[in-house]
Amino acid sequence: MSETKFTPGPWHEIQSEDSDSMLIGPLDDRGIMPYCISHVESEDDAHLIAAAPEIYDALKNLLEVISWEPYADNEIIIARAALAKARGQQCT
Repeated sequence: MSETKFTPGPWHEIQSEDSDSMLIGPLDDRGIMPYCISHVESEDDAHLIAAAPEIYDALKNLLEVISWEPYADNEIIIARAALAKARGQQCT
């Protein structure tokens, strides 16, 4: 599996000081967001986007555990495709 190129997590969401949007990005040691990965209007979308690195890692780790399960073939294909999409690749 190829290495990821996205900003490593954890990501956090904070309310923008100058608009109604939520900012998503990593926090430094002082709790300051040095740069923003994304901004959205919906708080629910912000939660989902901020959870993306942990979701990616959890799915990748789960696949390593269940890849031998013969009854989960379709689910494994879907999970591999989702991970490939997150890496900007086609699922092979």
